[in-house]
Amino acid sequence: MKKSVAFIALAGLLVAALTGCSSSPASQGLVPGTSLTIGEAGPLASLNTQILAAPGSAQAAADIATLTLPSFYSHDASGALVADTDFGAIKPVTSQDFEFTLTGKAKWSDGVAVSPADLAVSWLAATDAQQPGYSSNLRLTSLALANKLSFINGGVRLHFTRPITDWQTVLPLSVPAHQLAKLALPSENLTDDHAVQVIQDIATGANQDHATDVANAFANAFNAPTDGSSYDSGLFLTAGAYKVKSASSSSVVLAADPGYSAGPKASVATVTVSCFNTGDDLANAIDAKQVDLAAPVATTMSNLVQQEGKAKAAGYSTSLGDSGQNEVMLLNYGAGSAFNAATWKNDSKKAQAARQGFFQFVPRAGIWSELAGDKSLSKTDSLVFGSSDSSYQNSVDTNGTSAYQFQDAESSAEGWQAAKFDRTIKIRVVFDANGPRGQLEYSELARLGKLGGFDIANVSSENPASVLASGQWDVYITDQGRLNADNAALATAVGALTGFQNADVDSLISKGFSKDGKNPVASADAGKALDGLLVKNFYGLPLFQTERLVVWTSKIKGYSASTTNNSVVWGYSNWSVSGKGK
Repeated sequence: MKKSVAFIALAGLLVAALTGCSSSPASQGLVPGTSLTIGEAGPLASLNTQILAAPGSAQAAADIATLTLPSFYSHDASGALVADTDFGAIKPVTSQDFEFTLTGKAKWSDGVAVSPADLAVSWLAATDAQQPGYSSNLRLTSLALANKLSFINGGVRLHFTRPITDWQTVLPLSVPAHQLAKLALPSENLTDDHAVQVIQDIATGANQDHATDVANAFANAFNAPTDGSSYDSGLFLTAGAYKVKSASSSSVVLAADPGYSAGPKASVATVTVSCFNTGDDLANAIDAKQVDLAAPVATTMSNLVQQEGKAKAAGYSTSLGDSGQNEVMLLNYGAGSAFNAATWKNDSKKAQAARQGFFQFVPRAGIWSELAGDKSLSKTDSLVFGSSDSSYQNSVDTNGTSAYQFQDAESSAEGWQAAKFDRTIKIRVVFDANGPRGQLEYSELARLGKLGGFDIANVSSENPASVLASGQWDVYITDQGRLNADNAALATAVGALTGFQNADVDSLISKGFSKDGKNPVASADAGKALDGLLVKNFYGLPLFQTERLVVWTSKIKGYSASTTNNSVVWGYSNWSVSGKGK
C-alpha cells in the first residue's frame, strides 16, 4: 500500500506516496516540442487535487498539483524544500502561529491573481467536520489543527492548537475561491470580487448562508466524469508551471506556461499524466513501454523486485531502494475510538487496558513471517530511525518495542478482564484493500482476535482515505515517513490524523521547533526520546521498512532517481528530455 500519512497524507495526503528524482542536470529552460508521459497507479478522481481519494488516485492528484499549482515551498530534485519567494513567504511567529503572505505574482489561468481567499479555501476544507462536507484529504493533515484564520495584508494568519512541524507545506492551494463560489452559486451570476467575498465571509464567520453550497461544490464540482468522457474545459483553472490542456479520469495533458514566474519553471513543453485503474495496469503499461517515468507500486500480482526485473527487461533504467518509510500500525484517539477514554466514560483503567491489550495482541512476528518472501520489506523496531541510521540500535534497545514482538493474547485478555470490560472490544481496521499486504496483515489480526478480547472488523474500502476522514476506525495500517526526517509524518505525533496527544511529546517537539523548518527530532537524543515516548504511550507500532521503485526511459537524459522522495515530479524544472526513448 502506498499511503504516506501526509496524504492522508493519503495524503496528502494523505496521505499516501510515490518516488522522485535527484541529481538532475541544471535547468535547461523550456524546450519547445518536447514531451513526457508519466504513469500513475490510479485513475484521477477529481481535478480538485485536495479531494479524498484512494492511494493511487491521491498520488496522481499530488503529482498534478505539484505541476499545476504554486506553493510557499517546493521540493527540488533532491527532495529538499526550497522557498518559492516569488509566490509568497511564511513567517513563523511561534510553534503554533504562522503568517502566510502572497507576492501577487501568481495568477490563475483566467488572469485572476491568487489571493488570501484561495488560502482560506484550503483551511475551510481542512477544518470542516461535516459528513460529507468538503470531503478533503486536508482533514487528515496538520492544517486541520488550525482553529483560527484571520486575514492580514496580502495573506492570512493561522493559529494551531498544537505545535506543528510541517509549517512550510501545511497550507497548499486547492481550487480558486472565485471559481468555487461561482460553481456553488450558479444562479447568482457573481462577479470575481463578489465570489471572493462569499469565501471570505464564510472563513471569518461573517456570513454562513452559503457554507453548505460551497462545501458541496468543493467536494463534487471537480469530480471526474463517471462515463470516462473528458472534463469541461471550464474547470481547467491552474496557477503553476503547467496549464491543463485536456483531462479525463485516465489522462491529463499539461502544457507548459512560459509566462509562469512564481516558482520553478517548466522545461518540458507537454507532460501527459496517464492514470491507470490499478497498479497492475501500470505495471502492464511499463511492460508495453507506454510511459516514460513511473514509480510502480507493489500489487497482489507482483512485488517490487519482480516489477523491477520486468522493467529492466523492457529496457527501462530502474532504481530500487529504501523508501525512507515504514509500514506501521497507528491507533486512533478520535471520538468513538476504542482507544479514546471518553468511549469508556473516561474510565482510565479501561482506556489503558484497551491500549495495552492491543499492543500485546498485535502479532508482529506472525506478520513478519507471513510476508518474509517479499524482498522489498525488512523488519524494523523503530518509528523514528531507519535501520541504517547510527542511532537505530541504541533507540530500539530502549524504546519498548521488544515487549511487543510476539502475540500475547492471554495477557491481553487478562488485562481486559481485570479492567472489567463486559464485552469484547471492537477494533475497526482500515488499510488499502487493493494493496498487496493489507489483507494478509488483517487476517493475522483477525485470526485470534477474540482470544485477546477483541472483535477485529475490516472497515477498509476502495477509498480508505474516506474511512479515515470519517473517524470510524480504530487501527490504520499504513506507510509513514520516519519521524526524524519527515515533518509531515511527524505531525501525526502532535495530533494530525489520529488525534494522538501527549504532553511530553508536545513539549519535546515544541522545544525543538525551528524557524528554518529543520526536523525537531533529527538529533540522536531527541529522536530516541520520541521513539520511547510514542511506544510507551501507545501511538503505534512499526512493522516493516519499505523499499520503493522508480523506472524511466532513455528519453529522460541525466536522470538519477532518489527512492526516498515522495514524488516522481519533484525537480521537474531540471528535466532534460530527448525526442525519443520509449
